Amino acid sequence: MRHALFFAAMLAACVVAEAPAQQSFPIPVYPGATLQIENDSDATCCDFVTTDPFEKVVAFYEKELKKKPMDLDQLSAAYPFVAKNIALMKQHMPPNTMYRGFVMQETGEGAQKMPVTFELIGTPQGVNFSISDDALVGKDALIAREWRQKTGHTTEADREMIETQKTDSANAVEEAKEAQTEAADQKVRAARRAKEEPEYRAAATAELVKFLAEKKVKLPTGLQCETASRVVGDQTSWFELTFTSANDFKTVCDFFAAQSTKHNVEKQDGMSTCTFVFPSYPFDQSFDIIVSEVSKTKGGPKKTNVQVRVGDSKAFGTLWAIEQRYEANW
Repeated sequence: MRHALFFAAMLAACVVAEAPAQQSFPIPVYPGATLQIENDSDATCCDFVTTDPFEKVVAFYEKELKKKPMDLDQLSAAYPFVAKNIALMKQHMPPNTMYRGFVMQETGEGAQKMPVTFELIGTPQGVNFSISDDALVGKDALIAREWRQKTGHTTEADREMIETQKTDSANAVEEAKEAQTEAADQKVRAARRAKEEPEYRAAATAELVKFLAEKKVKLPTGLQCETASRVVGDQTSWFELTFTSANDFKTVCDFFAAQSTKHNVEKQDGMSTCTFVFPSYPFDQSFDIIVSEVSKTKGGPKKTNVQVRVGDSKAFGTLWAIEQRYEANW
């Protein structure tokens, strides 16, 4: 392998003569190619080898670089100024060695024009090529950093990047721990809520019953509280409790109609809603009750919901305090 790379380096020097050593154009690394690490203080980045067929590698770079490759005879014909050197190199080429060069730029003028090439050297052991670190861009730039780290050529920028990566890694670990702790805490809170929410709804319902009793209004028996929550509107706020009833819509409506001086019935999509307004209306100062028919699917079985909205400041404050007491644990 070292022999092949040494030959490639000599060939490159011969072909480009005094052309700039660095490649100032981006060149991708052939997929799956192996980075060669040499413990040599004079080594430069970066040498690669792949065991894929030579023509397959050539085709890859022809597509990526959008250039036609040249063999040594074609290079000699295109650049007479280096033809003698190329002929000399051909004489020293090991058996079964293949060459293709991609002319990336040219230097010199007229009869002294010389190519700056990216070369592929094919040997029985594999296809060898070199890409300078300034030509490794995007994700391939990490390869150059890897080479510098393994060969002791790290730069100040590399060291800063390493420290940044260490810090980012430590932060990521800490964030993962915090997320894990938060998830565990949320799980505990969710379990606590599932256990305590029925107790909370019962406490809110008991306070509502006390408030309604003061207004000489009763709730029908058999109601099951489904939700109890605070609602904040644009101009006013109220506390809202929603119940389900085992009785049909008409039975529940008749129950509240006997206690209310005013109510309104609406029907939409085959479902009825009845709003009961009590003497201390508007509800933002007191309360109202809405009885609704509800069905999960169109034409499906109906159930009856009873929604009580309380805006009375005293009752609202008491219900809110109950909510806060429980939600502090959730």
